[in-house]
Amino acid sequence: MSGGFKYSPTHLAVDLQSLDAFSAPVIEAPSLAAAHGGPLAGRLNEQGDMLPMDAIFRVAGVVTPPSNPLTETQGKAPITMMLRGTLAIEAPPVSLAGRLYEVVAAAFIRELNF
Repeated sequence: MSGGFKYSPTHLAVDLQSLDAFSAPVIEAPSLAAAHGGPLAGRLNEQGDMLPMDAIFRVAGVVTPPSNPLTETQGKAPITMMLRGTLAIEAPPVSLAGRLYEVVAAAFIRELNF
């Protein structure tokens, strides 16, 4: 058995803290680059930055305590380290037309209250 901490949960509930609106220009965490065994394909530029080959968006969140299996065995200690994995975001589908209507209606209502 090799040393180190190895934990592979099937699911953890996460409260999203932030989601970038624009694609990240560089892969900031070297461990995520394919050259270092990560899942993201990238290439090095002249400055030594790892540029992603596909669009990537930074997502930050906090594991919610009720569904945190580590707390059940470690005296309610929170996860305080970065976990690498796949995040599936569940959200209701929204059409482009519906979103455009909301933006236009909100702007119209704002303008009526000048």
